[in-house]
Amino acid sequence: TSQEWKDNDGNTFKTQPTNLAKLVKYTGITNGLKHLQKAGLISNVQNIESWLVTNDNVPWDGMFALVDGKPTIIFSQAALNDQYTATITLMHEVGHGADNVVDGQGGTYSSSPELNLTFNNGSLRPVGAVAREVYNHFINEPDSPLSQMMVYPFVDNKGLNSDSMREEIFAQLYAFNGMEQARLFLKDNLPLTSAFMERTNAKIKQAATSTQTAGAVQGAKSGQVQAGV
Repeated sequence: TSQEWKDNDGNTFKTQPTNLAKLVKYTGITNGLKHLQKAGLISNVQNIESWLVTNDNVPWDGMFALVDGKPTIIFSQAALNDQYTATITLMHEVGHGADNVVDGQGGTYSSSPELNLTFNNGSLRPVGAVAREVYNHFINEPDSPLSQMMVYPFVDNKGLNSDSMREEIFAQLYAFNGMEQARLFLKDNLPLTSAFMERTNAKIKQAATSTQTAGAVQGAKSGQVQAGV
């Protein structure tokens, strides 16, 4: 069943439903899942309830949205076809899900004081310690692996405001930090960012454990305990 949508820039596009079993035929998706599994964050993927894909020519690689209250990720077919883009897009959008982003309300972790900033008329002023460290690194080391990834949202930021800028920085850091070599890079080069992401990932894992426990208790009360809840 095809559905029609409109993105934040007013672009109309159609989606078709898909699922992880179909998506893993793309090497980039499989790689992203392996990274998240290794980082202990696979529960964030399991929390995504709906997966969609668009074949239309859209100016983005992926999108996280709540559709009828369900955490949903939409991929562009073009992003899926490119191995590296598919990996980063999956991890980035799963990062928005982990951040519990609700349109217009900010995210759970991207609202942290460490990521505080102002963004007006294309001018970014990082205030929080992590926002400052990442932005200064971007300015001083433009060719680093992190800086190349942070071109969005530091340069490509049409339509963003202070809240969405924080959310996008967080999602990029979640994706970057989800890869083992990148974690080591952060530890060596951006110690405040590395420590922030370690603390945040510990909270994310704790939240996932609490959800699983609550689900098991709820299941027990209703007389249905599922293995591996």
